[in-house]
Amino acid sequence: MPENNNSAKIQIRRIKQPEKSWRKPVKRILAVVLVVVVLIVVGVGLYLKSLTDLVTYGEIPGDPAYENSEYFEYSEYYEDPPEVTLSPGNIIVTNPPKRPNMALPTATPTIDPRVQAARNQQHTALDIAIPSSPKVYNILLIGSDRRPGETTGRSDSLMILSINHETGKIHLVSLMRGLFVNIPGRGFNLLNAAYSYGGSKLLRQTLEDNFRVRIDDFIMIDFSGFTRAIDTVGGVDINLTRAESDHLNRHYGPITVAGSNHLDGRLALAYARIRKIDSDFSRTGRQRTVIQALLNSARQKSPGELDAIIRTVLPLVRTNVSPQKLLSLGIDLINTRDYPLSQRMLPIKGSYEVMYHKGREVVRFDFAANITSLHRFLYQD
Repeated sequence: MPENNNSAKIQIRRIKQPEKSWRKPVKRILAVVLVVVVLIVVGVGLYLKSLTDLVTYGEIPGDPAYENSEYFEYSEYYEDPPEVTLSPGNIIVTNPPKRPNMALPTATPTIDPRVQAARNQQHTALDIAIPSSPKVYNILLIGSDRRPGETTGRSDSLMILSINHETGKIHLVSLMRGLFVNIPGRGFNLLNAAYSYGGSKLLRQTLEDNFRVRIDDFIMIDFSGFTRAIDTVGGVDINLTRAESDHLNRHYGPITVAGSNHLDGRLALAYARIRKIDSDFSRTGRQRTVIQALLNSARQKSPGELDAIIRTVLPLVRTNVSPQKLLSLGIDLINTRDYPLSQRMLPIKGSYEVMYHKGREVVRFDFAANITSLHRFLYQD
C-alpha cells in the first residue's frame, strides 16, 4: 500500500511540472505586449499633444468702437465702377453707380416699415425652440480677412458645419454677411458687423437669437491660412464658368479656362471672393464649392500627407474648442469621412428682399421660413 501511495505522488508531480513550464513564457509574452501597448499609447498621446499645441485657443475679441464703414465698403455689392467719358465741354457718366433713394430729413423721424417688420418677425422668432440633439454637432466656420496687426478683421465668410450621426450626413450652410439681423446690444445691422463689434462670442449669440440654432463651437482661419491649406493639399479642382474664368484671367493672366481647372491657394481664394460678375449670393456658393473641394482632396491623402497638411493648417487656426475636444473632433471627422456632404445657403430662395438701411445694402429675410428650413436641413434631411 505505501508503495502505491509513493507512485501516485510521483505521478502527480510529473503532471504539475509541464504546467509551470508553459506559464513562464506566456507571462513574458504578456509583459512584452503590455509594454508595447503602453509605448504606443504614450507615443500617440505625445503625437496628438504636439498637434493640439499648434492651435491658438480662446474667444476672438471684437472692438465696440469700430464703425461699420471700417468693415463694410459701400461698393461691395456693386457690379462695376462707373464709366466716365470725357468730351469737349461736358462729362458723360455712362454707368452711374446705384444709390439708395435717401428721403429728406423731417422733423419727426420715421421708421421704415420694412425695418419694423423685420423687428417684429425676429421678436416673434424668439419663441421658436432651439433644437438640441446629442447626435448633432454644429461648429461655426469663420473666414476672416484680418490684415497684419489686426486681431479681428471682418467675418468675410460664415458657414455652419453640422455633423449628424443620426442621419449619417454632413451639412454645410453658408450665411450671407449682408443679412439684416438683430445683434444683441446693438440693434439691427449686417450679420458680419456682430463679429466686428463683439468677436466670436457675439457672433454666435447673434446666430442663435436670429436663426434659433445651437452653435457648439467655432473655428476661425484667416485668408493666409486658407491659401496655405489649399496649397498643402496640392490645390483643388474647380469647374469655372466663362464669366468666372474671364474674371480671373483679367487679374492673374490667361491661366484658366471655362470648365475644369486645378487651382492653387491664391487662385482658389480669388475664385471664392469673386462678387463683381454676379452677386453676393453666387459668391457664397463659390465659397462652399471651395470648402467641399478642399475636404474631398484631403480625404484622398495618405496618413503622412495628412500629417503635413494638419501641421501647416493648425498654427493658422483659432478656436474655443478645448485640446481634448479638438482631438475628439479630429477622430470624429475621420470616422465620418464616408458621410455624404450636402449644402445650403441662407436666406432660402423666395424668402428675402434687398433694401437699403442707413445707406447700406442689406438683405431682409423671412425669419420663420429660414429658421424652419435650417432646422429641417440640419436635423431631419
